Amino acid sequence: STTRDLEGQPLDTNVQNTRSMTNDVTVRWRPFESVPTTWTLGSTRNLLLAENPEYAAALGDGRIWGFNVGFEEQRREGATLQWRPNFRWLQWARPNVELRLGYGENRRAGVRQRSVAVGDPELDPDGDGFIGVPTEVRNLSNSRDVSLRAELGLVGWVRRFVDMRGMASVGRLRQAAVADSTVADGGGGSAIPEFFGKTLKALSRGFWDMRPISLNFNHKRNTGYQHVNGRADWFYRLGLTDRPDFSAIEALPIRRDGTQLITQDFSVDLQQIQRNLRLSTQTTLANPLRLDGSFNWQRNSRNSEARGDTYDRNLEWPNLTLRIQGVQDWRLFQWMGRPLESSDMSINWKVTTTARGRAADLREYPTRRYTWQPRWNARLRSGIDTSLSVVRSGESQESAGQGTLERRTTSMSLRLDKQFDARGRMSFLKFGQTGVGNT
Repeated sequence: STTRDLEGQPLDTNVQNTRSMTNDVTVRWRPFESVPTTWTLGSTRNLLLAENPEYAAALGDGRIWGFNVGFEEQRREGATLQWRPNFRWLQWARPNVELRLGYGENRRAGVRQRSVAVGDPELDPDGDGFIGVPTEVRNLSNSRDVSLRAELGLVGWVRRFVDMRGMASVGRLRQAAVADSTVADGGGGSAIPEFFGKTLKALSRGFWDMRPISLNFNHKRNTGYQHVNGRADWFYRLGLTDRPDFSAIEALPIRRDGTQLITQDFSVDLQQIQRNLRLSTQTTLANPLRLDGSFNWQRNSRNSEARGDTYDRNLEWPNLTLRIQGVQDWRLFQWMGRPLESSDMSINWKVTTTARGRAADLREYPTRRYTWQPRWNARLRSGIDTSLSVVRSGESQESAGQGTLERRTTSMSLRLDKQFDARGRMSFLKFGQTGVGNT
């Protein structure tokens, strides 16, 4: 059949046929019970590349023993190693270390640069107008990702080294001192000693009831090099180095300066290092009070031929959330006749600092943001769900020409939800015979 336009005229169409072969191998090996490993190898081959008359002379027919295996255009290598130590002296931390390694090649014919001297035997060896031989010139990349995850049972570790009987006797002495100071006031003095006693008790409970601290640390490095005239060495392919051994790779000629042949300089096209550390935990200060806290630090470094050596960093601390349960049982709402079926509150305080800079310039102009957000959720006896939220945020940004710029914003939102039966008085809204709706 012929493709035609709206007026019935035939259209010129180009039919592009592709034929490829993809091979993937995965090997799982456990040299030790606590060290599972996985090794992967992938390859994509073009089975039609040799049919191009421009490449046939340089590459051949791409057959082995009469079978068309084509030419490799993409290559992927990877390895994953995990270490889960089961030593008794590490049970309080439960660490999990993971190492991910990756290597890739893009050997498509299109990655090559155009030659400035078509027909030159050095710059255009196969006469197709591009530098180098197809599938020999490639873009290289590798990655190394190291991560550590742990659950630090700090409280359990402290209990192993602290005499709990001694701590109990100290606690009894403190309680007796608080009682004596309260009695000495005769009931008409200041209530500060009692307040301090309750505060000390809440802090003590907050420590001993603290859940294990969740630790996540990640260090990732990515590198890339373009227009390389050969395969990288094993150290680069395993992610152990960030630069291939170019002494073992023939330099690719890129232009001529008179009679002199200029080759590539193997400068890094991209190198990126990402670091991230996160700590989080939660504890109970009293029966209705729960405190969540987290710490997050990030730093990214980039070194590219186009933009040079730059970095950005981010610090999120403090990030604290105080959660209050059982608000419906407060005396105020009891005096009001218990209008709330359930209710809870939360208060979040977060400060974030971000900055960007260059390695050649030590000056940086950070931006600090803070957010204070109380929230109240309640369900009334009438079946109405309410949510009241207030957000108070601010930003302080330093600049070279304008000094420090500050912004403050406040927003408030109130949401009411009510479920109703669509078959009752609201049936004219045509929700159907059964179901509920929200308004």
